[in-house]
Amino acid sequence: MRYHKGFWVYAGEEGASISERAGRFAREQATFPVPGDSKAAGNWLRSRAGRTLRDRWLACTPDTRQMYMNNNPDESFPLADNPEGIADARLERSRYPRMVPVDVTTPRVLQEAVATASRLNASPIDPTTRKQLDAVQEYCGKLIRAALDTEVTAMGYAIKKEILI
Repeated sequence: MRYHKGFWVYAGEEGASISERAGRFAREQATFPVPGDSKAAGNWLRSRAGRTLRDRWLACTPDTRQMYMNNNPDESFPLADNPEGIADARLERSRYPRMVPVDVTTPRVLQEAVATASRLNASPIDPTTRKQLDAVQEYCGKLIRAALDTEVTAMGYAIKKEILI
């Protein structure tokens, strides 16, 4: 995300109302040949102070923004494409590729997969064996829940007694 040099001058003047650090950082960026062209500037623009100043900049009248941009020329900024002084790369559609739907040419593969799945689900188990399997699964579930409950209780006790921090 790039901002016009006029924004940085504006942020340097208005930033002191947010925090001294915000104003100082913006004034420092305004002195660079290509202002805001660093990772630190990008992080600062996403911070609370940067977002607040961006909102204030956009809330200004177009005449005020134009005055700051005219008084502080920035040849590196594409002002013709971004008249508000903000080049927001998130809005560029070229950064988000469009998915192209592809026709399915082999539907029989899907039909075979469904047939295989249904054969696995319909295994020949008599009712007695099914009851035994259900009992084993229920027992394993209760065993896992009991072990987890014991472990959590032990950890809670250790934290309470300041053994484990």
